[in-house]
Amino acid sequence: MDTKLVKITGIALVIALIAVIVGFYTFNGLEADERDIPPGVKNVTRMQVTGILESNCQPSEITCEAAYPTGPEKIMVYSVDRNISEGELIQIANNLGIRGDVSKSPPGFIDIKEGYNSITSYKGRTMYLDETTLPGYSPEYIDSHLPSDEEARKIADEFLDSHNLRPDGAVFYDTTHDIGHFIDPQKDVKIKNSESINVWYRHWINGSLILTDRLAVEIDVHGQVRRMFMEWPHYEPYREFPIIGPEEAYGYLEDSPIVIPDGMKNPEKATVTKISLVYIDHTMTEDLDYLIPVYYFQGVVQGDGKEAAFYQCIPATPEFAAEIT
Repeated sequence: MDTKLVKITGIALVIALIAVIVGFYTFNGLEADERDIPPGVKNVTRMQVTGILESNCQPSEITCEAAYPTGPEKIMVYSVDRNISEGELIQIANNLGIRGDVSKSPPGFIDIKEGYNSITSYKGRTMYLDETTLPGYSPEYIDSHLPSDEEARKIADEFLDSHNLRPDGAVFYDTTHDIGHFIDPQKDVKIKNSESINVWYRHWINGSLILTDRLAVEIDVHGQVRRMFMEWPHYEPYREFPIIGPEEAYGYLEDSPIVIPDGMKNPEKATVTKISLVYIDHTMTEDLDYLIPVYYFQGVVQGDGKEAAFYQCIPATPEFAAEIT
C-alpha cells in the first residue's frame, strides 16, 4: 500500500500561515514508496512539497540524544470545528470598531474592511490587519521608541482582552522580533529601518501542546497593534485511543525524511535533541477532521558544510489513523 505523507508547519512559519488567508501556495506532491510501516502509522511529513521555504530529505545517519517522554497508554482524540460564521466575524469586526461591508470570495474567504483596517477569516484562521503606512526610521529612533518585550506583551494582552479576542486556553508563549533593513548598494551595507515585536500565545490540552494552534499579535515601533493572526478551532472530545511508545515512533523516524526549514541538499548526520507528544489538526497541505496526537521530533543536522535545525512528526495513534484514512 502506498503511503501518502504530508508535512506540518513549523512553529515559527507565521508568514506561510498568513499566506493561507491572503492567497494559496501551489504544492506538488510525490507519492512515497511503500515502507515497512504498519497500516495507519503515517509519517505526516513524507510527501515532498515545493513552494515553501523548507526542504524534505533523508539523512544518511540519524541518532537520538533526547530522553524518551513518558506518557499515557491512551489519549483522547478530538473532532475539529473550524467554522467561523459571517455573524461571528461581524461581531469580531464590531469589537475592533470595523464597520465596513462584508465581502466574500471562493473558496470561503470572508473579509470586512474599513479604511486601513480589515478582518479576514478562512477555514478557522482569522487575521486583523492595520495597513497604515509607516515610514522608515533610523536605528537610533527605533531603539529609543520600540517597546520592551514585556511592554509589548502587556499591549497585546490589553488588545486581546479589551476587544474580547482572547480564545479559551491561550497562554503567553514567547516574543520574537521582525527587523527590516535598508540596503545601500553603493556602500554595500544594510541599515535597520524597521522593527516590530510579535507576541505569541499557544494552546495546551491535557498537558500536550497543540502544535497547530497559534495566536500572534504584532506591535510596531510606536506600541500600536498592526496585525493579529489567530488559528484556534473548536474541539470536542471524540474518544480515547491507545498510542505507540516514543521508542517505536523513533524507529519509524529512522526510515523517514526529515524537514529542514533552512534547506539542505545533502543532509548527513541528524541528531534528535527533543521528543514531545503534541497534537496537530492540519498538515501543510490539508486540514484534518480530527485533532490527533503525534510525536514531534526536533534536532540538528549536519550537511553542506553547515548545521541546521530539523523537525519531523510521527502519528502516535495507528489504529485511529487507519480508521480515518
